[in-house]
Amino acid sequence: MAFSLKDYEVIEEIGRGGFASIYRARQKSLSREVAIKRLSPQRTQNAADILRFRREAEAMASLTHDNIIAVFDYAFHNGSYYIVMEYIDGLAFDAALERCLPQACALFIMEKTAGALKTAHAQNIIHRDIKPANVLLGRNGQVKLADFGLALFRSGIESFTSPDSVLGTISYMAPEALVSPKEVDCRIDVFSMGCILYQVLAGKHPFDGSSFGEISYRILNENPPPLAADSVPASLAGLTMQCLQKDREKRPGMAEIHDELRTVTHDRYHEAQEKLIAFVRLGSTQKSFQDVPGAAINAASQKHVIKSRSSPIFAAAVLTAVIVALVLFSRPLFTGKKSPVSPLPAFPAFNASAGVETPQGMQPSERTQKNISKNGPAPVTGTTLDMKVGILVLRGLAAQDTVVLNNKPVTAIKYDKETRIELLPGYYRLEIRRKNGPPVMRELELVPFERQLIDLGKEQR
Repeated sequence: MAFSLKDYEVIEEIGRGGFASIYRARQKSLSREVAIKRLSPQRTQNAADILRFRREAEAMASLTHDNIIAVFDYAFHNGSYYIVMEYIDGLAFDAALERCLPQACALFIMEKTAGALKTAHAQNIIHRDIKPANVLLGRNGQVKLADFGLALFRSGIESFTSPDSVLGTISYMAPEALVSPKEVDCRIDVFSMGCILYQVLAGKHPFDGSSFGEISYRILNENPPPLAADSVPASLAGLTMQCLQKDREKRPGMAEIHDELRTVTHDRYHEAQEKLIAFVRLGSTQKSFQDVPGAAINAASQKHVIKSRSSPIFAAAVLTAVIVALVLFSRPLFTGKKSPVSPLPAFPAFNASAGVETPQGMQPSERTQKNISKNGPAPVTGTTLDMKVGILVLRGLAAQDTVVLNNKPVTAIKYDKETRIELLPGYYRLEIRRKNGPPVMRELELVPFERQLIDLGKEQR
């Protein structure tokens, strides 16, 4: 059957960047959800960007592996380029790490990712942007490597990479990619895997820094501190440090990394997968994809700070935190209600107000309407990865209090004495149902990047 945009209905936009936008959609002919990646209009005039977009589709389509996002179609329609691919309902690996994902689950994910890369390298495909944000975790335990936007076929490096182009994410970039980007090979993916392994095992990035210059200097000139021998399997610690060698000749191959990770995780395979499923189902967000920038390095300050797991006392605290997080991150996403849909050819003209519930008697202000129309349809509440959210801060919220927004109970994240809820732009009717006192009711308007504080202690006085 020929490709037709009429066969798809958009449910929501789930990712946007300078290079492309990604949408969750329903394929009507096969009654399944898919992800559609659309090359940004400003990029369609650049031959190199079009080639990169097509190579992403070709790379994923040529790789048949359980842990690589499957591509269903590639098309050009009305001046736009599209990739139709597998949709993963869950969250990205980086978001899971930030929420204290158990180490056994993280190593399980690393083993699956290494297996995917082993297959890619065997077919002379280099990913070039391995990072936690490009590994997607599904609600049924799927681990999928995504975003092959910077991928290279080994034989095509000479014609595709300009001598001075530096592509990738700086925090996970190999030294040779910074110095001689035209001469890279699959060992840059090995270095990136070493960075993630170190992050998982040590609880911090091996080359942390606050700027491009600081991070790149450390990658080129410094070695990260050795991993603690008492909390990390010796073989895995040695393998991680090998992956981070400045001299790429001293790094192991992806097959060796995969074999070692499979050995380490073998006895805990099923237990880790079951824990991962529970973690993702209770802690996932609707935003599953991260867009890959088209021709530049991601923000130099990209980093994922995780607390150290070396102390037994802290380990117990982390276990408690994980259990709490699993409860706190449950969302209205799993209520079974369908999101509104609109025909795909209407890119990007979605129903501007579909995602905001406006209480009776209230009309969104001009400022709110403007922000809603820019962001498109979205859930009323929920943690997002990089959308223009506002933050509602509740001070003095007791553990037994219930937070209700627009007549729906919601969860929140507790930080010390404050509780924070991320919200998309719009009007909200807030109700705090208190066990030891009268309820607190407020009507509020939230706009992108705004922080609104409600001090419940003052409300009672």
